[in-house]
Amino acid sequence: MLYGMELKLANLLIGVLCLRCAIGENVISFLMKPKEYKIPLKNFNNDESGISLSCYDDGSYLLSIGGKPWLKSAPTFFNVEGQLYSTEDGTLKLQKITENAGTDRLGAWQSIEYWYSAGSVMVRTAFKGYPSLSGIIFEQSFPDGAQNTSVHNKDHLISGFPGFMIDDSIVDLGYLSYGYIFVGDMGKTIGRWKAANFTIRNGRNSGPMALFDKIGQNALFISPFDHFMSASALHQQRQGRYYWGIMGSVTQIDRKFAFRSIVYYGSGINNVGAYYVNYYVKGGLIENMTYEQAILHVKDYADALSIPYRSVQYSVWFKQGKYGGNGLWSASKLLFPNGMKSPDTPYAKVNGGKYHFFVEKMYALPYEEKFWTDMFAESQQFGFKTYMQDWLNKQFDEMEVTTNNTHVARTWLMQMGEGARKNDITIQYCMSESRHILQSLEIPVVTQARILIVARASDDYQPNDPVQWRIGISSMFTYAVGLTPFKDTFWTTTYQPHNYYHGTEPYPALHLVISILSTGPVGPGDMLNHTDVKLLMRGVGDSTAFGGELGPRGEVWTTYSDIGLWRFGIIFATDMKNEYSIGPSSAHFGKQFPKSKIYTSNPNFTPEDFSDTQPIVIKKNCSKSDLCLFYTTPVFTFGGEELLLLGELTKYVPVSPQRILNIQWDTADFTLQIRGAASERVTLTYLLGSQRSEVTCIVSEAGTAVLSIRDGRCYQL
Repeated sequence: MLYGMELKLANLLIGVLCLRCAIGENVISFLMKPKEYKIPLKNFNNDESGISLSCYDDGSYLLSIGGKPWLKSAPTFFNVEGQLYSTEDGTLKLQKITENAGTDRLGAWQSIEYWYSAGSVMVRTAFKGYPSLSGIIFEQSFPDGAQNTSVHNKDHLISGFPGFMIDDSIVDLGYLSYGYIFVGDMGKTIGRWKAANFTIRNGRNSGPMALFDKIGQNALFISPFDHFMSASALHQQRQGRYYWGIMGSVTQIDRKFAFRSIVYYGSGINNVGAYYVNYYVKGGLIENMTYEQAILHVKDYADALSIPYRSVQYSVWFKQGKYGGNGLWSASKLLFPNGMKSPDTPYAKVNGGKYHFFVEKMYALPYEEKFWTDMFAESQQFGFKTYMQDWLNKQFDEMEVTTNNTHVARTWLMQMGEGARKNDITIQYCMSESRHILQSLEIPVVTQARILIVARASDDYQPNDPVQWRIGISSMFTYAVGLTPFKDTFWTTTYQPHNYYHGTEPYPALHLVISILSTGPVGPGDMLNHTDVKLLMRGVGDSTAFGGELGPRGEVWTTYSDIGLWRFGIIFATDMKNEYSIGPSSAHFGKQFPKSKIYTSNPNFTPEDFSDTQPIVIKKNCSKSDLCLFYTTPVFTFGGEELLLLGELTKYVPVSPQRILNIQWDTADFTLQIRGAASERVTLTYLLGSQRSEVTCIVSEAGTAVLSIRDGRCYQL
């Protein structure tokens, strides 16, 4: 298990909820008869408002927050040797309870272990606590292995631990459960933690779940902690129970296998970066042209209008095999008459190739790292940079080899990631289920912390789709595990002649802003000669797309850009039904948010003080056609006067670390180091006292310039 994966999951999953808590300490109490056990546990409060777990000698347990019960255990069960064993009917027999302690990659830990007999098979469950971790790890293992475990249902479980009763008589809670595809967005459910109302996606389509109280100050996140591809959730509706365990179609368990899940309490959100603007092929380019001719025309069109596309996505360009699938990973002659530089050989050994594949009736799965390494290496010949793995749900859900064991699906994705790492290739996951998103935590690193993986966070774009742009909830999941969400492509103009959809797009600006603020790829997919360049350039520079770090809030989204020690906030509102008051804390701009003022790109708007006691009130007139964007700037002082940096007011993100690399400030001068394309003109606005100034910088051939507030001018570097 990779340390980085464990640490990210432990520290970041609760970022989905963006709680506001202070760090302190508490303990897990394991209450047994007649002895009481205490395990040190990091928590987010200095008082008794943290998490605790009581365990009893009959195998039951009770999880509490702030001393108040939240979750009562459901019976533990395991299916082995073709039979179900459960604590409910006494067939799963508790043999002994032991204490243990040690140190691993997360630090020192202590645990209470329950040893059961399921017929002739020994089963172990454990509750594990770390002083450094604000959560409880639940572990299940089979010390001698287990055979004939399958219940012959991919959407059921062969084991149930942990399990919780869905009981609103204990405490009134809400829940958010991720499910199905597009980062769990297509099957997400939100509602009351109440047996009569509770519903989730079971089994293969299941995902992590958040529980929260009425005021939103306390929340739990329940998720697998490892073996994500073989772990599933189960809702037993009639009994009112919720479980995590091992997928129901797994036929046997190795003695070395242990599955861990976590109930986590805390706060945190991950940082993500911005992408360049890319052209995405969507629904056809132009009539009476081959794919190859159309792509070349896109290049000429972009050059003529100075559209800074940094890449082009080729969609469904390969040679088809049976059932319309990918037969050979090389260019179709119908689409690319002149071809591409790429290999043209069968891959699977069973078909005469040199790589190991699992081949089933409708699907095949590469199962050799060398396949990915060689394929990605060959692709370098034509400038290949990003590989998109589509139909992840079908590949996993509908193959036997991915669902009847605990290792093949994980190994497949790990091999893909390693091949990408060796060739400096990024990966985009499409139609990913929650398990794929969690598994990405283990993918090897390439540059900074890990390989860069993008995940589609929405359904396919179609013009005038009323919900496709709403990626707030799925984005929270991707940020929590360190991925970048992708909204899918969009149109920059309302009317596109002879389009595939026979439709129009009434809100191009909305889709552009969502793409930018998500910090994922900005991917217009207009028909040839129908790009609104002026609109597109509001979101991009001559070489890059602008973005920050996102914390979406339904239809009020917040994001920020950090430049050195300084935080510049953005508040975006659309489709408002009521007025909404928001300050730095509710915008989750952080405890170190500096004294700031808020402004808009409207030159007639005077910057106002912005604090929790002086929030901005967002009006109901913020709509999909009339977007509301508010920006915050720290209040600087230079030369005895107040200095406000308003940035590039022609952009949707006026102050971005993609543009302003550094701020240097002393008594002699206040300077901004600027980045851009060679000869690019960058106009920045600032207020010094009551004087509003605009300075245009011309970027040097080296791609940099420096703005001096003292001199009121720019210098090339």
